[in-house]
Amino acid sequence: MTDAIQNTGKGKRWAGYILSGLPALFLIMDAVGKLFKPDAVVKGTVELGYPESVIVPLGILLLVCTIIYLIPQTAVLGAILLTSYLGGTVATHVRIGNPLEPETLMGPLIDKSAVETMMKAIDRLKKEGGQVLCGGQRLE
Repeated sequence: MTDAIQNTGKGKRWAGYILSGLPALFLIMDAVGKLFKPDAVVKGTVELGYPESVIVPLGILLLVCTIIYLIPQTAVLGAILLTSYLGGTVATHVRIGNPLEPETLMGPLIDKSAVETMMKAIDRLKKEGGQVLCGGQRLE
């Protein structure tokens, strides 16, 4: 593997460092934010349904996974761990239905039957004590 790295041009190598480093930098910033627990982090975590007590352990987990990713010999394992971590964050936002997250946006429904099914689901949600955070009304 070292031969492959040595035979790679400097431009390609630096492009690889940048493409790996920028996301890692954002993940490290997120992890550090969880370790210091500013009010915005605590508020956001609690709004997503998690207790405040999980913030620091999540920060440690994210930091460890990112460091494993940044070490060339363990980069593949780090990528797998980060994929799992980020999959959990996406699943949380889908479960909560946070309208600010692109993964939870609902586009136009394709026919009248789909609209009726969605309206019934919204009515059932409201009857069970749920809250519609965005939309929830039929556009005429």
